[in-house]
Amino acid sequence: MDFFSDKKNAKYINRSKFGEVLTVAVIANVIGLLILAFTDLSSLTGTLKSVMYVLSIVFVGAGYMCVYQSLMIWVKNLYPEDKRAQFEGIRLLFYVCIPMLIGPAIASPIIKAFGNSMVNSYGEPGYSATAPLFFIAAGMAILTFIPIYFAALKYKNEKAALEAVNNDNLPQ
Repeated sequence: MDFFSDKKNAKYINRSKFGEVLTVAVIANVIGLLILAFTDLSSLTGTLKSVMYVLSIVFVGAGYMCVYQSLMIWVKNLYPEDKRAQFEGIRLLFYVCIPMLIGPAIASPIIKAFGNSMVNSYGEPGYSATAPLFFIAAGMAILTFIPIYFAALKYKNEKAALEAVNNDNLPQ
């Protein structure tokens, strides 16, 4: 878990290792979701089940925050200097607004189909999330490797091209 310390993560991000940070972060997120799913399916009880839930939340949370940090810095480095505020709104749209619409639209039918009926502390009926939701979430998280791969590849190629241009402009 040393990778997820703020200082270690910041070192990788500051060295423009965005693809590597995102890969490890998504893996951590998937591990946390799988721990959640298997803990839900297990016959564990009491303290051990609580410890497993806490462990899974640590992995999911650490993965999510590393994704957020690295994407925020990576994207901000791509903004034109004089138009950062305009692009920040676009980032928020894609990182906050759209997931807040898509997430519940995907999760609600899954929870209704596979969840356990329950009544919350306010007396409202509903459903609790179960293992199928976490398996599907892990699968969707794995799909994020597709854009991460192509974005990292493009970033690496552009960075190499820029370095080549800069090296050609050096005095001989």
